[in-house]
Amino acid sequence: HETTHRDLSRRAAAIFLNAPLVYTGRLVPGWYFMLFKFVILLLFAAIIYSLISGMVFLVRDKGQSKRTVKALTFRIALSLIAFALLFIGYYAGWIQPHGVIPQ
Repeated sequence: HETTHRDLSRRAAAIFLNAPLVYTGRLVPGWYFMLFKFVILLLFAAIIYSLISGMVFLVRDKGQSKRTVKALTFRIALSLIAFALLFIGYYAGWIQPHGVIPQ
């Protein structure tokens, strides 16, 4: 039986989160699963807030301050963190891709 990268990722996540594995190899859903989704939603809200604040700074300061650059740099950092968390969540088996209408 050959162990795949995805199996190792799930096992590493289970050890890190102190979560048991069931016989299917998937993590048992628990509070950390909902916390992961909540953190992703907070990140998306912070990204939108940073984008809007960058626009407001651009209009108010007329390009004379660095607040716009700081806000947009912060948005890029948040976007990279969100992408990394989504990548980790996919490989750990916490999130599954599906169509617009899940079946």
